[in-house]
Amino acid sequence: MLDDKLFMRYAKLWNRFGSKTMSFVNIQETLRMNENLAKVTIHRLMKEKVLFTDRKKKDARRKAYHLLSPILFVKRKLAEIQ
Repeated sequence: MLDDKLFMRYAKLWNRFGSKTMSFVNIQETLRMNENLAKVTIHRLMKEKVLFTDRKKKDARRKAYHLLSPILFVKRKLAEIQ
């Protein structure tokens, strides 16, 4: 379950990027975090299955992140409750 701080971080990222892909640096700058805290936040969002990763097409060593939409997030949580 997303706690309040993690949910606010998710909301900030969704407001800025929506369904677009983003890089680690984009996440770090948007949330105004140092590298270590950004890594922890990314890990926690991925653990909650609201942030996913792909490899970038131009450079397979780099990751591209994208968020689960809020509608799908709510539907998933409702399904878990029932």
